Amino acid sequence: MPTRRQIATSILSVYRGQQARAGYVLPARVIAAVSEHSGWSVDETENGINYGRAEGWFDFAPHMFLTLTVHGFAEMERAKVRSAASLAR
Repeated sequence: MPTRRQIATSILSVYRGQQARAGYVLPARVIAAVSEHSGWSVDETENGINYGRAEGWFDFAPHMFLTLTVHGFAEMERAKVRSAASLAR
């Protein structure tokens, strides 16, 4: 079972795949598709979203969208650096 943080970082990776910047919005249907593909339950997905919102990574937007925040963009950049460093080892 994935942790709330793992799910939230997986959602951030969707933004990264879109080469998103702060303010970029994802439709809820995209997150639902990722959730289904990953085998997350509705509760796990909601908990991951709520974790990311509590961390300031994304926030709700009107009409069932999730917006990437400045903090979320910064976390994506940190994750990219960590990933590159682990590959260099």
